[in-house]
Amino acid sequence: MKIILVSNDTFLCQELITETSDESYQLEVHENGLLGLETIIKVIPSLVIIDNDCDGINPLVLLKLISRDSRFESTKFYFITNKKIDNELNFKKSHNLSMIWNKPFLMIDLVKTI
Repeated sequence: MKIILVSNDTFLCQELITETSDESYQLEVHENGLLGLETIIKVIPSLVIIDNDCDGINPLVLLKLISRDSRFESTKFYFITNKKIDNELNFKKSHNLSMIWNKPFLMIDLVKTI
């Protein structure tokens, strides 16, 4: 399973790398959202995880760009944030998200949902 993580949170990135190292996941991490977008378009991953903390592009713009593209119909999208989202259900629908993860959380819980 190909997973793309877009985040500049070093700890979060390292945690996901550690938690997925024993599994059959192919994880690619990008700090810069524009570089992440380039890879996402080329690879068409099974799961895209976008952290609210990423460089190069607003993470919500990044989500909109890829989640509305028909090539990603079978791709799941997770959003990680440290900010309160008022209406999570509407937010999930409007951004085509499978899950929203509010920091702090246990990475093993996220990995269990993959």
